[in-house]
Amino acid sequence: MTDRITFDTMSYQCQDNGVALIAINVKDRSVNVLTPEMHQDFGRVADHLAQDEKAVGAVIYSAKSSFMAGGDLNRIVRYYDQGRTPKEAYEQSQTYTQSLRKLETCGKPVAVAMNGTALGGGLELALACHYRVVVDNPKILLGLPEVTLGLLPGGGGTQRLPRLIGLEKAAGLILSGRHINPEEALEIGIVDAITPLKTLLETAEKWILEKGNPTQPWDVRGFKVPGGSGLNQMAIGQLFQKLTLQVSVDFKYNYPAPIAALRCLFNGTTVSNMDTALKIETKEFSALTRDPVARNMIRTLFLNKGTADKKPKDGAASHKSLKTVGLIGEVPYKGLLEAACSKSDITLVTENISKDV
Repeated sequence: MTDRITFDTMSYQCQDNGVALIAINVKDRSVNVLTPEMHQDFGRVADHLAQDEKAVGAVIYSAKSSFMAGGDLNRIVRYYDQGRTPKEAYEQSQTYTQSLRKLETCGKPVAVAMNGTALGGGLELALACHYRVVVDNPKILLGLPEVTLGLLPGGGGTQRLPRLIGLEKAAGLILSGRHINPEEALEIGIVDAITPLKTLLETAEKWILEKGNPTQPWDVRGFKVPGGSGLNQMAIGQLFQKLTLQVSVDFKYNYPAPIAALRCLFNGTTVSNMDTALKIETKEFSALTRDPVARNMIRTLFLNKGTADKKPKDGAASHKSLKTVGLIGEVPYKGLLEAACSKSDITLVTENISKDV
């Protein structure tokens, strides 16, 4: 076994069998979240893996009790106030995307072993790996909830997911921000295997040693998106019309993220080159980070809600955590509210009362 190499947010060590273990461990955090340092580290570790003559492949796993919770909301909420130019926002937004692209094209197979919940950028990391295995636990959540934050998956999620499971299923998950469990993820093809925790790393290593393929399906010449792509295909054109209508009904054009996500899904899958597709996504994502809607949604629905739920200090007025939200009347953005409330463990109750009452 070679000496362990330590990066800011992860470590690298090649075992005697040739499988390198990459352990994610963000310092001073109870869970792994995406940080600028991690964005850079994945590029560095990909370079090291490619150059390591002893390594035949790698397994990425978490050194914490869960896999990755996604982006750091306290950092993301400050994007708008930084007053960045479109160019600055684009350059900042593409770092993680470029690092993941480096990882999946490094020339060696990479498996990801998820021991817990993987949301947002955590699931996007998994999608960039050549093999995905997750612990068989119904409490584990997998998903791309960025639309509920006023954003869209900006680490390749809008491009890799439809190329993996097809446009319709991918759009359903991305536009709703819905979480799924490992069993459903296996059923629709997001993960390749589910296994007990005790055999998680063993399963990933076995794939590297016996079947490891360093090339993603979408990087093979002649690859076609499952179910088709391109608005010149009747079924895809009809799907686009259906989803456009759904977004207009659900969100009344008040939220830019679902519309931008649709553009990413359909425009990105019309190009055969993944690098070009990722540039389409980064352009849309970076524009959303410069929009006040994302800042306001994150601040109101998540950060302020978390502050309100904190236990008051001694002598302060007591209060109860928010558990249920009730809305009376027409709810034009019900889908977005349901996803946001679900993420915050809040029950949403709606009642549409007739105008005649």
